[in-house]
Amino acid sequence: MTNTSSMKAQAVTFSVSSELYILPAGQQDGSATWYSSQDKQYFRRSMVSSIRQASQAIEKLPQGATMTKEQLIDCLGIELFITKGAARSAAEVRRAHMDAVLSEQQRQRQCGTCDIGRLSNISQQGSLWTKERALKLAKGYSALSME
Repeated sequence: MTNTSSMKAQAVTFSVSSELYILPAGQQDGSATWYSSQDKQYFRRSMVSSIRQASQAIEKLPQGATMTKEQLIDCLGIELFITKGAARSAAEVRRAHMDAVLSEQQRQRQCGTCDIGRLSNISQQGSLWTKERALKLAKGYSALSME
């Protein structure tokens, strides 16, 4: 039996993204479904390489020039990492969102209440920027594909 008084409190952390894996009923060996650590390292190296290449291409553009359609398409999924400060700003917004939800949970605990609707509203407000950004990106990329 574990002595709870000797256990250290652990901080709660949130991932930058969530993943849902659904395995068919009765599937015994899910090893083929999951990414290995080598796969994850490869994906990360590949993303870093893509970010560097896109950043260098942007830096080499003459002043006033615009990117080609192909260059813009190469930026899909890495937009936040290309612009200096954008990734940092996005991380700050995500942190503020998490803090708002956790603060409300703490407030409700202290008051002895449980208002799931209020938590939902706070979370929706905190993630509104993500939906707006995704909509703008989708419209932009859709316009590109129509050209």
